[in-house]
Amino acid sequence: MGIAFVVNADQGFVHSLQDALETRLLRGFAEGLAQFFRGGGLFDFGSEVYYRDGAGRHAQGIAIELALQIGDDQAGKKSHALVDKVIKDYIEKCYHENISLEQIAANLHVNRNYLSQLFKRVTGEPFVTYFNKYRIRKAIELIGTGKYMVYEISEKVGFQNSTYFSQVFKSITGYSPSEYDR
Repeated sequence: MGIAFVVNADQGFVHSLQDALETRLLRGFAEGLAQFFRGGGLFDFGSEVYYRDGAGRHAQGIAIELALQIGDDQAGKKSHALVDKVIKDYIEKCYHENISLEQIAANLHVNRNYLSQLFKRVTGEPFVTYFNKYRIRKAIELIGTGKYMVYEISEKVGFQNSTYFSQVFKSITGYSPSEYDR
């Protein structure tokens, strides 16, 4: 059981739909869908049929919601791809360097605040928290080797101050670096 409707959309609807989709980076899809509506068509959503008369507005609303949902899904994939790039290209490869979210945003040509909000939405944590946890995981690996002093590990994982490193380490693990391996 689905709803089917036939739409012979007016130009205002076609343009508003196209504009809405283009703002979500789906220009090709927007043009194809707008072309579909210019020629009229049939969507199968169940058992009821909606025609261009009064119910046509309802059909247009459904089509817009569907198109916007598709746009949001595509934007979400791009958001995840951007955060994945930050994690793989910056956090995992450059954790030992003194890098900031501002530098990463500049390299990626995006606004720092946007990247910060996006990172938190995708990972569930602010950038600094995620970055510090990654550095501490790497520090734990180095502690496990038994080859390095705390200050050396601190430097190897990108902390320039061993006291701050110890504070961050303890806040994440519950132990100081020297207590951790005992």
